[in-house]
Amino acid sequence: MGPERIVSLVPSITETLCAFGLGSSIVGITNYCNRPARSLARKARVGGPMQPSLKKILSLKPDLLIAGDEENRKRDVEALSRRGIPVYVCSVRSVDDALKVMRDLAAMWPRLSRPREVIRETESLYRKRLRNQPRRRTRCACLIWKKPYMSCGGGTYISKLIETCGGSNVFHAKRRNYFPLTLGELARAGPELVLLPTEPYRFCGKDRGEILAHLRRCGLRGCRARIVQGDLVAWYGVRTRLALERLPSIISG
Repeated sequence: MGPERIVSLVPSITETLCAFGLGSSIVGITNYCNRPARSLARKARVGGPMQPSLKKILSLKPDLLIAGDEENRKRDVEALSRRGIPVYVCSVRSVDDALKVMRDLAAMWPRLSRPREVIRETESLYRKRLRNQPRRRTRCACLIWKKPYMSCGGGTYISKLIETCGGSNVFHAKRRNYFPLTLGELARAGPELVLLPTEPYRFCGKDRGEILAHLRRCGLRGCRARIVQGDLVAWYGVRTRLALERLPSIISG
């Protein structure tokens, strides 16, 4: 039958479980799990991903806890595991990893057909993107925070997603997955497109104007900047399919 009482500490996986038809099995979610809103309206909230209430989670008596190695603290996950809660930890640094997580979860409920459909649709679009790569890739940077500005290196899901959708990450060679930078460093990297997601930092039109003005003063007059849905570039799972559909046209301009 599969697990019947799930606590999800990963917003993108909460959405994926609902898309799989498992919304009724979810008993606990984080304060940041917001999609689909109607299905989650009455679910127990266990706090933020980095500071969940272990007491609240234990009181829900889950038979599966889903966590992420970037979203959640290892010590919290290990503490819950020691209390006997079965744990699945997502480790996603590429589209292939996102598909693996979906397959792993689907295998826990082998009788359900909807997970297989979602995975099949995502795999088909992924193969299409890999087959139809552009002759020339757009040089991209993706900022994820302000004060200080931060971006992501080549070892991240965001970077691999950009590459899959026809771009190249100007910070691909960075050893750190996430790192601070100045607008001067951004300009020297020479991006043709700067992606400004609406989460985790909510970039807005004013931010876009400031960044473009600085880049143009540095000589990058043809550089574009696009505000994009944060979940389009950072959420994996069922949201990966939407990213594979929409990002190529955003990147190509």
